[in-house]
Amino acid sequence: MLFMKELSLMRFIMIIFLMLTSVAIQAQVGIVETYVSDDGSFQFDYAPNMHINVVERQSTLNIGQFYLEADPPIWVDVSIPTPAANFHNIGLGNTPAAIVASRMALWRQTAPIRLATILQTDLTLAITPANIAIHHIQIDNKPAAFASFEYVLDENQVASVFMMVVDVGYDHLVTITASPTIINGSTLLTTYENEIIHLAETITFNPANAAQSAESVILPSAYTGEIGQLQVGHLTFAYPKEWYILSVGSNVFLTNTSQFVTGTLPTGTIQVNIIPPDFNMTAFVDRDTIANCALTPIQKNEITPSTVLQHHLLRDEQIDAMAQQGTTFTEPTVVQVNNREVAYMQLFTSERDVLAIAVNMGDGNVVSMMTFSPVGEMQSYINTLLAIAGSFDYQFNAC
Repeated sequence: MLFMKELSLMRFIMIIFLMLTSVAIQAQVGIVETYVSDDGSFQFDYAPNMHINVVERQSTLNIGQFYLEADPPIWVDVSIPTPAANFHNIGLGNTPAAIVASRMALWRQTAPIRLATILQTDLTLAITPANIAIHHIQIDNKPAAFASFEYVLDENQVASVFMMVVDVGYDHLVTITASPTIINGSTLLTTYENEIIHLAETITFNPANAAQSAESVILPSAYTGEIGQLQVGHLTFAYPKEWYILSVGSNVFLTNTSQFVTGTLPTGTIQVNIIPPDFNMTAFVDRDTIANCALTPIQKNEITPSTVLQHHLLRDEQIDAMAQQGTTFTEPTVVQVNNREVAYMQLFTSERDVLAIAVNMGDGNVVSMMTFSPVGEMQSYINTLLAIAGSFDYQFNAC
């Protein structure tokens, strides 16, 4: 009898153990981790059984990694949201499918060289398979495309890659490049493909969050001075301690170097031209109306950050000229920074990146900024530039 009680107790303990083990296993299967960018504008979920590498600088040419063995056995590069114009500028295309095809072609050209180094063998011929199938899907009603390719070295070694491009809105794209180990590469790519696609499905991008993050940027230096010619006012704003102010005529110039560069910008350089409200008004009314402070309420209401950018940068003749010069751009985005209405857009030329910002100071007064950086470097300054814009205070001198 005692034996039977002990046996029943053992069965009970085993049942409880199995139930707890089952719960633990189910919980482990459902585990996800979340990446959130420092400015809060970009995030996604991913399974912890993959090595996730977020490429913090805007990237267009990344084609993945090559390695024999690793733990975890797959490396996934995820770019930060990158303006679609960046891809178009270097000839990769302007749609997810076109960019996947171009980057796959680049992989096929460069893979033999990198593989030869790793495997210490001669792979001098380019990889030229049949046409790679590109799959088209929709994520949040926006286009995405992906493709994979395998290059068989021998029965145990397969160089493979998975590439995906996701339209995340606001004229930005995210690239995902997954590289399994060469050992068992084919099997690994098949095993992880659904998890990578699920990662893409969880991506969110909202520039307004970056604007909110800009509000926390510390700007210890301050400037106050007169700006404008037809209409004069006092502009006050904060800026980084290491930056320099240069007043020229009715404009104010701001830079992080000790001198203003007129030619090619050295790497690490940012230059800002702050434009007064009266200049922006000239796109809407004649100079006499501005000088005499004679704008009507209707005219004042027409002058907003968005319309200033549209009038100065996006008229039909300007768009045609930019197309001829190979300059591309993003549509204006409107955000709130420190309770100020701010619109901004990016332009991409072969020589430099441009960020245009316009800030509503009320009563038809819009202060704008034209900022310039070397190609590919503007992204690292956007938070600071939005913070500067959010610190603007403009006091109009009465006529």
